[in-house]
Amino acid sequence: MAKRDGIHATKAQIQDRCRVLADADLVAFLTEDHDLIELTTEGEQYLEGEVDVELYPYPRHPRLME
Repeated sequence: MAKRDGIHATKAQIQDRCRVLADADLVAFLTEDHDLIELTTEGEQYLEGEVDVELYPYPRHPRLME
């Protein structure tokens, strides 16, 4: 993602964001090195506006997950 046009983030920033999304069950890591992710059913529902985000806890900061 860091190499795509229009995305102005470092690899570390993208990894942190993906960890937060995985912690919220919106994406899932497919590899042990966390290089490949997929959108979960909950993630798809969130993007389609079918999930009430108020029912979910606020995402943890990446540093708090370590």
